[in-house]
Amino acid sequence: MTIRALSGSARELVEMEACRIVSTPIEKLARTQALFLYQVIRLFDGDIALRAQGEKDMGLLRTWVDELCHIRDNLGDLARLEHSLVKERSPNEWEQWVFAECVRRTIFMGYAVIGLYELLKDPGHLDVSEPWAYVHRWTLGRALWEASSSAEFRRAWQESPHFVIANFMFEKFVENGKGEDVDEFAEILLSLYMGVDEMREFMAPRKIVEWRHGEST
Repeated sequence: MTIRALSGSARELVEMEACRIVSTPIEKLARTQALFLYQVIRLFDGDIALRAQGEKDMGLLRTWVDELCHIRDNLGDLARLEHSLVKERSPNEWEQWVFAECVRRTIFMGYAVIGLYELLKDPGHLDVSEPWAYVHRWTLGRALWEASSSAEFRRAWQESPHFVIANFMFEKFVENGKGEDVDEFAEILLSLYMGVDEMREFMAPRKIVEWRHGEST
């Protein structure tokens, strides 16, 4: 019953969006995230019927992720600035930054899952339109994500460490960052980059701080 409900919901999403002529940026992000979650479940759950359905929608996911690239701020200007100058370039709108970062991270994860599945199916697969030929930037900064107001976000931007990451290039962050700077999204990718044991060691100081905070509350 669960599989049937999942299959039906995924088909409903695809068919409903196929009838839409115009979508706002927020709607484009929402539908891409929804299909992305369906794809992760269908492709890696192990059910043959779900996987077959998911494979049929891989092209659509790729199309929707490609469309997000057209509305993305790829942080090109910030990436070329010194860290001290970046702190002076606080975004005008907190909500706009959250949306822009969600777009960047959705694109990144969308291409990553598509590439991973293609590689698992065919280790010799070579895509001439490989998206990783281009730079995909996103922001690493736990304090920015934990901000609950515009004022708090602006203060975090100016006072807390945050880094513009290009693709999987964490060298600068590993050299200058700390475990307390890492949010959940970055933690997943750093585990792939560093390895699980090294990542645990890197994150250990933050975990100790969180444990002590929990003990004091």
